[in-house]
Amino acid sequence: MRLYAQTLTVLHAFDLTDGDYPNDGLFRDSLGNLYGTTAYGGKSRFGTIFELDKAGKFTELYEFKGTPNDGAYPNGGLISDAAGNFYGTTSQGGATNAGTIFVLNLRTGKENVLYSFVADSSDGMWPYTGLTWDASGNLYGVASTGGLDAGGIVFKFDSPGTFHVIHNFSGNLTDGLYPYGVLLLLNGKLYGTTSFGGTSNLGTIFALDQSRESILFNFSGAAGEFPYAGLVVDAAGNFYGTTQFGGDLACNAPSSGCGTVFKLDADGDQTVLYSFQGSPDGDDAVSGLVLDDSGNLYGATAYGGTGRCQSTSTGCGTLFKVDQSGDETVLFNFTGGADGKFPFGTLVRDSVGNLYGSATQGGKDCGNDGCGTIFELTP
Repeated sequence: MRLYAQTLTVLHAFDLTDGDYPNDGLFRDSLGNLYGTTAYGGKSRFGTIFELDKAGKFTELYEFKGTPNDGAYPNGGLISDAAGNFYGTTSQGGATNAGTIFVLNLRTGKENVLYSFVADSSDGMWPYTGLTWDASGNLYGVASTGGLDAGGIVFKFDSPGTFHVIHNFSGNLTDGLYPYGVLLLLNGKLYGTTSFGGTSNLGTIFALDQSRESILFNFSGAAGEFPYAGLVVDAAGNFYGTTQFGGDLACNAPSSGCGTVFKLDADGDQTVLYSFQGSPDGDDAVSGLVLDDSGNLYGATAYGGTGRCQSTSTGCGTLFKVDQSGDETVLFNFTGGADGKFPFGTLVRDSVGNLYGSATQGGKDCGNDGCGTIFELTP
């Protein structure tokens, strides 16, 4: 582990009226404009959609209004189509307060609820993450709970506007439970993680081909525990991701480790590239990873590092790089002040190596421990 101080610039600090608690990664368009969601805040306190343009101008694009006619609490990020419409999910709101799929027309500012999840056993509930496209314009995602076995679902919302449950998680020894990460679509298959389930009930990596599911890996102990984010893949077909706990089980004892960065190769063999140690390198890796052309992986830990944000925690969070040899570099330690604290979302990297992301709290004093920041990290 190495420490390498880079320059972090706060691009925007939320003040509750324009948003609160940006909980996932940002979408960066070809012009360098950033788009995202806040889980709370806005006049209604049900969350917002925002734009931060390349010149630094912040615009609140939409405020959610909640049940029954609108979504509430968007915890996932956004994706965009060629026409500039943004798609995402809200974890609550909608007809039965079980969450929604929505679209926002950037030109008109009009938002439409495409689907309201149903709070019963036939449907999923509480989608906490963003969506994935295919080439035909169909949307795919997960709901963290609900479904026939109450363990969460994988769904497809097709281009004509029909909702399909394509897998119900059962949480038994041969299946995952409670999916939270964004799905990866590769060669017609969907790949993802579940935070529980599998042989040790500590999470899985799965593949879904149409409605046929295969468990590619079961997490346990030193191999990592409780993967929360989705996967990235390199040109050779190797998958990479993070786990919230597990790894070096001496870390954060008597719990179960401070988390890992892992690799699953094309043959199905899993390797822990790095096990976090809490301080000074990070704790609780709940964000996804971004991969550069040299195979370096970049991410965030929600806690850990050298800051002191909670009396019982090891820090305010970190930004890190892990190379293919398993060497970790701490790029930034959050202090919990104006820079923010507790970064949960996946980072975005531009062509020259700048990283963009959000911290869920800190920044401006908005009466509740800070409402979060958007930041840029430059080499």
